[in-house]
Amino acid sequence: LPRTETPYALLGVNSDGYALIPRPETTEVLTISLERWGRINGHWFDGESPVKGKVLGFRLAANSSRTVPAPIFEDLAITDSSGRFEFNKAPPGIIEIVEIRDSRHSMIKTNLTIRPNSEIFLELR
Repeated sequence: LPRTETPYALLGVNSDGYALIPRPETTEVLTISLERWGRINGHWFDGESPVKGKVLGFRLAANSSRTVPAPIFEDLAITDSSGRFEFNKAPPGIIEIVEIRDSRHSMIKTNLTIRPNSEIFLELR
């Protein structure tokens, strides 16, 4: 591991999950246990009608108190004809959901806490 004063973190990612270890305090060999991805799914309605073809994204919420650079986790989903959407690999942490239109982001839902191996259902109106 680097011996430096520059902030750093270890990040482990695979299809089953991820681990973020801010600046390990050891130079010894580490065993890293991955946390399982969370899932976010739901439906988007305009009144009682499903909203089709909307592009949604998620990202880890900004946190100004971090002392190490944060990884960028982002994903996209498009609502289907029933207004349904899903994100199958949401990292544990605080997530923001945004609508993406013409390269702009409109905040829809903030501060969703994703726990390892959890599932959150959203109904957007």
